[in-house]
Amino acid sequence: MNNLTDFLKTGILYENNSGKIITVNQYFCDLFRIYLNPAGLVGKDSSLLISIISNFLITTSESFISWFNKKDSSDSNFEIFIKDGSVLRCTYIPVRERGRLAGHLWQVNNITEEKKHDRYSRIQRELGFSLSSVTSIDEALRLVLNAVISSEEIEGAGIYMVNSETGNLDLMISYGISEKFRGLAQSIEPGDSKHKFILDGKSFYGPCTDSIEGHGILKQESYKSTGVIPIKNNFRVTGSVNFVSVKTELSNELIWMLESIASQIGRAISRITVQNSLIQSQKNFILLFEAIDEFVVIIDSCGKIILTNPAIEERLGLTTDELRGMPLLKLFPPRMENESAVVVDKILSGLTKKSNLPFYSKKGREIPVESSVVPGMWDHKSAFYTISRDLSERKEAAVQLKKSEDRWQFALENSGDGLWDWDLTTNMIYFSRQWKKIFGYEDNEISGLYDEWINKIHKDDLSNMLSEVEGHLKGDSSMYKSVHRMICRDGSYRWVIDRGRITSKSESGVPERIIGTTSDINNMKDYENLLTESLQKEKELNELKSRFVSQTSHEFRTPLSTMILSAEALETYYEQMTKKERNEKIKKIKNNIIFLKGVIDKILDISHINTGNLKIKPVAVEICGFLDEIIKENRALPEILNKIEFKKPKSKIFLHIDIHTMKGVVNNLIFNACKYSQNSFPVIVKLSIKQKCVVISVSDRGIGVPREDSEKIFEPFHRGKNVGNIRGTGLGLTLSREFVNAHGGEITFAPRTEGGTTFFITLPRKTVIT
Repeated sequence: MNNLTDFLKTGILYENNSGKIITVNQYFCDLFRIYLNPAGLVGKDSSLLISIISNFLITTSESFISWFNKKDSSDSNFEIFIKDGSVLRCTYIPVRERGRLAGHLWQVNNITEEKKHDRYSRIQRELGFSLSSVTSIDEALRLVLNAVISSEEIEGAGIYMVNSETGNLDLMISYGISEKFRGLAQSIEPGDSKHKFILDGKSFYGPCTDSIEGHGILKQESYKSTGVIPIKNNFRVTGSVNFVSVKTELSNELIWMLESIASQIGRAISRITVQNSLIQSQKNFILLFEAIDEFVVIIDSCGKIILTNPAIEERLGLTTDELRGMPLLKLFPPRMENESAVVVDKILSGLTKKSNLPFYSKKGREIPVESSVVPGMWDHKSAFYTISRDLSERKEAAVQLKKSEDRWQFALENSGDGLWDWDLTTNMIYFSRQWKKIFGYEDNEISGLYDEWINKIHKDDLSNMLSEVEGHLKGDSSMYKSVHRMICRDGSYRWVIDRGRITSKSESGVPERIIGTTSDINNMKDYENLLTESLQKEKELNELKSRFVSQTSHEFRTPLSTMILSAEALETYYEQMTKKERNEKIKKIKNNIIFLKGVIDKILDISHINTGNLKIKPVAVEICGFLDEIIKENRALPEILNKIEFKKPKSKIFLHIDIHTMKGVVNNLIFNACKYSQNSFPVIVKLSIKQKCVVISVSDRGIGVPREDSEKIFEPFHRGKNVGNIRGTGLGLTLSREFVNAHGGEITFAPRTEGGTTFFITLPRKTVIT
């Protein structure tokens, strides 16, 4: 079970009813900074772990220990705050067997990033609600600045606004920066490069050294990174949010929150400007009042309608006369009467300036709206201006979009393909969950950075893949398509096929977005490689069969012809032959039978090797004596005319070898050396003891191995082009290699400078007996 839990990204602790640890995985130890081997904790009291864990908690250790020891019959959760800033969620699950409590299981997950995301989302949401009700730009800027500096990643911040008279960017509000810094950055004039950078409307995040001109003061203040986010109103830059941080890198969640805040303040300033203009000039207000698409309702201090604009009259199906004097409460659905009464009371009391209550038409249809309430004056009396935005189309579009996305996602998930969406303007890429699953990644393990994607592509495939992308971006192809390998989470590579197409371009025709899919074709590639290997093996087998037929027919034909001639001579001239002549004929027949038996035995040995039936039986052998005996036997053979020299160490060396197969290997090398050498040259056998191996070498001054035959010399039935009419099967060296390999060694050869060849049998020292 420990092996299985070690792969989980969840901390696991399981104890029995006696408080003894049954299972604990590495991830659990890592989460709580427990630098002990999990295997060593099995069987220990769980209280040991809890005492260690308590030292790392910000959470009161007593409350955690109390929760841990509770161990009741139901599931429960407990959030733990670690001193390094991490937040962990602990879940207790009682384990039952046959209805009885058998043990206790705790699961622990790191929810730090989730908490951070929730916090930033809450800041953004609360800021949005707050901005919807403010009527002062100064107040809006204060709210925005408070939201920006609420992040622990930001050290200081300021908000600039364009001065409509001078064109300067003036610092309106700041926090966390020194007086010196504030004095230098108080105003940015149009001639300044920073002024142009901000008004270009592009965001900047990065190290201070890479920032716009003026980073010297940033370095003096010990800041590591900075950022500039433009504030836009109707696509026109009206200011910027600038911040500094002592951190080198900023989180994606923070950047997302800041971009959203800048967007919110832009909309808020636009709204506040409009609302202030309306309050200051009723005439202008009426003009806008008549034309605005939003629902506008003006109510008195008692909650009765004074005036409505045409948009609400048209959508609700009510006339001006029907609406005038109607309680605001009547605009909401009857089913929500109690809730509506509470909201109206809060509006009239100034306790709330927003509402999400839907309007109710004359025909009984509910219209979802988002309302903001602004206090003001009408005919010199207190009044409230309610501006409501119709959310019907947005909600319907969201529903349809969700359905479309669900259908699309369902189709993709069931096809097994992964989706990617590349924003060329930011160079960020969204990868679907299925895309990450193909390569074994969890949903939160891929950041979406372009470089991260490129670095996962096999280096041998990267150039071709980038060429395909570039060709599609230039318009050379209607679709981007690439077959390449990508690295998986476990370090292996998978073959995939990428397909994509440009889906968005700028007004000038520059590609801005590519959407595509990734299909896993690894199995297809495996089958393709297997087929290629099978075809190659079949080709090699056919070549082997051809050589076998050619070689064996030749080797069988000559001795068989000799045997037939000798047998016919005996049959015809037996009486006329002397005893010596008859014995010579019989000896020829015997020798050829022995030769043919040797050929057949070698073929059978090759067959055993190919079918995996080669078996060796190693025994302890004193190698010097073993080689001495083989050399003596070869010297005694009448066909061996060469002198055989043996060079050996003085000490005795014992090896574990199979006597039969290794004798055949040495015999074959000595016989070949004599067969392919002139009789006047000696054959030298040498035994050497190396640090990690034992080497037996056989050297001759023979015809040597041609260079073109050197790579095939150990293949079955292959013989060198220079052997002429010298008899041989082409199997001896093949068998020798297999026999030596079976001992964990290797057989090699090298040409001699004075002519001839040396073959080396290398056996590992692990077979040496001391």
